[in-house]
Amino acid sequence: MKNSIFLFLFIWVLAIQASAQQKPNIIVILADDLGNADVGYHDQLKDIPTPNIDQLAKSGVRFDAGYVTAPVCGPSRAGLLSGQYQQSFGFDDNPGPFRAGKGIHAGIPTSVSIIPEYLKPLGYQTACIGKWHVGHETDEHFPTNRGFDYFFGFLGGAANYYPENNVERTLFKNTKPVEKEDEYLTDAFGREAAEYINTNKDKPFFIYVAFNAVHGPLQTPPENYTKEFAHMPEGKRAILCAMQYAMDVNVGKIITALDDNDLRENTLVFFVSDNGGKIKGNYSYNNPYKGEKGTLYEGGIRLPFCVSWPQAFPKGITYEHPVSTLDILPTILSAVDGQINEGLNGVNLEPYLNNKIESTPHNYMYWRINNKWAVRNREWKLVYNDKNADPELYHIIMDKSETNECSAEYPQVVEELKAKYDVWSKKAGSPKWGWNPKVGKIVRHPNEDFEGISTEHFVAKGSGVSVVYSKNPFVKVGNESENVLEIIPGSKKNINEFGTSARVMQFQKRYRYMCAKIHLTEQCDIYAVLKGKNVLKVKSMNKNIEENAWQNVVFDFREFKGPVNNLSILFKTKKGEKMSSIYIDDVHFCDNIK
Repeated sequence: MKNSIFLFLFIWVLAIQASAQQKPNIIVILADDLGNADVGYHDQLKDIPTPNIDQLAKSGVRFDAGYVTAPVCGPSRAGLLSGQYQQSFGFDDNPGPFRAGKGIHAGIPTSVSIIPEYLKPLGYQTACIGKWHVGHETDEHFPTNRGFDYFFGFLGGAANYYPENNVERTLFKNTKPVEKEDEYLTDAFGREAAEYINTNKDKPFFIYVAFNAVHGPLQTPPENYTKEFAHMPEGKRAILCAMQYAMDVNVGKIITALDDNDLRENTLVFFVSDNGGKIKGNYSYNNPYKGEKGTLYEGGIRLPFCVSWPQAFPKGITYEHPVSTLDILPTILSAVDGQINEGLNGVNLEPYLNNKIESTPHNYMYWRINNKWAVRNREWKLVYNDKNADPELYHIIMDKSETNECSAEYPQVVEELKAKYDVWSKKAGSPKWGWNPKVGKIVRHPNEDFEGISTEHFVAKGSGVSVVYSKNPFVKVGNESENVLEIIPGSKKNINEFGTSARVMQFQKRYRYMCAKIHLTEQCDIYAVLKGKNVLKVKSMNKNIEENAWQNVVFDFREFKGPVNNLSILFKTKKGEKMSSIYIDDVHFCDNIK
């Protein structure tokens, strides 16, 4: 009897393991600001060898008309991860200071499920590696609170490729800043993805690998990458080529990890860029398409896009009908036998790629960002740019480079597409945040309360000084916050001046007061510095600062002209005087001090 029970349990466990093994592993590899011309398999330029990306495309399906849902990073990623037009939840633009109302935090709402939140209940291990940029103003938007078991990456729109001691705390491992990262960031992301495959090879996994390559800053990779381009003239294009080559090598590391663990045949891999290259920004090129990042011409939204699943998809073919990154989530759900949500705007591509359905996956596709919009069907594309009075029409199926504007010849096509766009846009609703002042009058600045996982990146200024986020030692004495910023002067008596600084979001000129709560143990001078194109120093009124109590301190920057991208709060002591810790909280900007 016991033997029968043990045999039954053994067979049951084997059945569960076999079932888990049958589920495909899933990897989405996302490049950043990579133009159409800068992958080898598009045969546009010969500047950059991309053998691993080329092989990935050869092993599956390359999309000739592969689109993203936005020409900039954040909203493009929001559409990909959610499978919905991001405009339907107000994510038209990158997270910016202008808000449609109070209490709005930029990010994919928790009411909108994203890829890992669909896969976790189906037994998948999930990892986010690389750039996030879809919300981190509250803890609920943090990757590990959005279905990811593991996070290694950064939260905003760009990062230093050489984190080293990570002094600005931009690089995270799960919810904690990484203490030290010695590798070039592209290499670090490739390493983390390969290690995750090796660690989770016996379980179905989903890995979202969002490289920040080839987004700026243009930072020269290690010599093992740059030597490939020694023949090129020195300059920004040469740096870009080396950065893209580094990404290709790390795509190869990911595929090699699959091969080494005999997982390649049953792994569904997507590769796509989030938007086009910025020609005079990161020097990635979009040939043969018109336009670039930030525009709704093809160069901003029609990109390198391929998919490979050797066990289930055809190999070495080009699919010519328009497809969208909105289709990634429905295709994944179909592959894992998941329930495809009727609210998704994408389609399952499998029957189209395997010739089960011959029609086009999308009758219409839509774009909207700030004052620009576009709509296309299989044949035509209508584009409106805020610099022109009327929309432009292109016979896109015959004129993918958008060289022949033909709205005057086909007014009925213009009317039809404009009507389609108007219906879609009205249904989508209005944007909730962005960089366009027309979004709303509410402007959200750092307003740093130090309560969340992610904070503005305040760093130490002064020899021997350290800055930490600590428990408030003076709770309910003018400040009930649980966490505050602590500035520890160190042991040197002659430090004289010390403090903290942070990069901040640029803001509207009318916001000319910077405010903070400050707690001093000993009296000292306090002043703030804003940096942009101009620098202005303003001292606080020392007589209004009491010792041993939280004080609201206001710095008057009405004379400061132009946008701000860095702030410092500094403390000046008498020569030879040693200071105790100083505490700061609730750093924010306002337009009046009443």
